[in-house]
Amino acid sequence: MRRSGQEVLSEINSEAEKLRGRISRLGDKISETNSEVEVLRQEKASIYLNLAELRYELLDDDMAKSDLYRVEEEAASYVKQRQSAREALDKELKTNQSEQLALEQKRKGIQEKIDNFATKLSAAEEKTLKSLEKNPEYANTQQQLLETESQIKRFDSKIMLAREDYEVKVVPYHNDPLFMYLLERGYGTSAYRKGSLNRVIDRWIANIARYEPARRNYAMLSGIPEKLDTHKAHLKERLMYLDEKLDDMEHKAFDKDGVLVMRQDYQKKRQLLEEADQKIMSLEQRHHEILKEKERFSSNTDQFYSGAIKKLDDLYQGKSLFNLRRHVAATATLEDDKFIEALFEIEKQLEKLLDRASEYQSSLRQEEWRLTEIQNVRKTFKEKNYDSRQTTFRDSNMFSTLLGQFIVGIITNQYFWGAVGRLSMEVLDELDLDDIFEGDDDDDRRYKSRGSYRSRSRKSKSYRSGSKGGFKTGGGF
Repeated sequence: MRRSGQEVLSEINSEAEKLRGRISRLGDKISETNSEVEVLRQEKASIYLNLAELRYELLDDDMAKSDLYRVEEEAASYVKQRQSAREALDKELKTNQSEQLALEQKRKGIQEKIDNFATKLSAAEEKTLKSLEKNPEYANTQQQLLETESQIKRFDSKIMLAREDYEVKVVPYHNDPLFMYLLERGYGTSAYRKGSLNRVIDRWIANIARYEPARRNYAMLSGIPEKLDTHKAHLKERLMYLDEKLDDMEHKAFDKDGVLVMRQDYQKKRQLLEEADQKIMSLEQRHHEILKEKERFSSNTDQFYSGAIKKLDDLYQGKSLFNLRRHVAATATLEDDKFIEALFEIEKQLEKLLDRASEYQSSLRQEEWRLTEIQNVRKTFKEKNYDSRQTTFRDSNMFSTLLGQFIVGIITNQYFWGAVGRLSMEVLDELDLDDIFEGDDDDDRRYKSRGSYRSRSRKSKSYRSGSKGGFKTGGGF
């Protein structure tokens, strides 16, 4: 069963939405667990205060009780601020996720409009080009360009053969020490600058080695590839001239038929798509930042914990409260025992809650990593223009399988995209339209094959890249 690129992109978006949902639920669980931890911390402080009031004489530090009152009061204030900050992050996270979903739906609508408009634009271009084919000057220029392209291809073959021939035939010359000695000195050329004695000796060697006819043959052999290269360069210049002439004629025809105005409208629509993608990327970035801020609350590295809450924990571990608890536990008073039992129960619950929060946080990191991978897949998918109307996928189930394997790390990035490339197919391969407003300073583009309408009308693949103002109906950016 085949699926369009847009349908596959919707699947990727759906997977991203599922991951954001799981991340949101895990974040809620972490927030609930942290709230329970903070409540237990407050209860723990209250119990220590009750013990301190009951057995003040057991405190070996007169300042311990007043410190406990003060820090517990500060901690209670910090807990409220901390809870408020967490709730604000939770709210922003949900808003962020809703905005991402809405933008993805909006982008899908924009892409559909662009695809529809691109189809109209392509039809308008083809209509203009077909009409232009009837112009004798245009048809003649096309024919000249085709002939020049054919000549360049023939010269490519000749140059390759000439170089191969040269590599074989120069071996005897290079193996002749007398010939190479005179050649390197420039003997027999205007570059030769030696004194009288050297000239006499070199002339004698040249006569023995029969240098002059060998030099002429060597120069002729070496000059063949160079002459062919020079001729090919002239042909390329002519090809560029013909290409520009055709571009100029096409530009005028497109302007007359209103195609240039349509291209401008197309570019404006593409700009809306790019703006939507930029907004989605910004929301994704903020989504990851929110998750990192929330993680600081779970790991007790946030600004609130570093204040009075940490001081309270440190006070629990201090000598005075430790001795108070140890002495109270050693007494037989029923009221004391209730406080100690409550402390043990609180610490037991705290340990469970902190372990649970750690497990949630570990799962959250995994889901966030998978979400990042999905977002990278979506970005590359758009960049490769797989989300355009012109792209379909041969096996929808296979893509889903590949995506699942990639997200969990079973297959590599290279293998994944190689397999996706093999699954995809261009339903309008023959059109191969160029990017709008393509740069004119890239000379090499004029010597690459292209499957445009103009090329097909010539019955061959052209070196030309097509008109300067050609466009491509892809959906990525």
